[in-house]
Amino acid sequence: MSQIYARATLGRREAEVLRLLGDGKTTLEIAAKLKINMKTVQAYCARLKQKMGAANIRQLVRIAVLWRAGVAEIVVRGVRGE
Repeated sequence: MSQIYARATLGRREAEVLRLLGDGKTTLEIAAKLKINMKTVQAYCARLKQKMGAANIRQLVRIAVLWRAGVAEIVVRGVRGE
């Protein structure tokens, strides 16, 4: 699975959404936390799935959890990890 996420480069907001997914937040909770529309969160998730090579939201959440656990390396604005 490392090939899926090792090359992904995320913007700051994409990283925020991914971090919150990794913390177990729902799209509704993420929208409330970031003070954005739920459809915007869904658009970020769709873009993240594409960047990460995830087939569905379940795989994206798994990648997010691995990233939060320090197992996955993802570049955020040129800085590895978080």
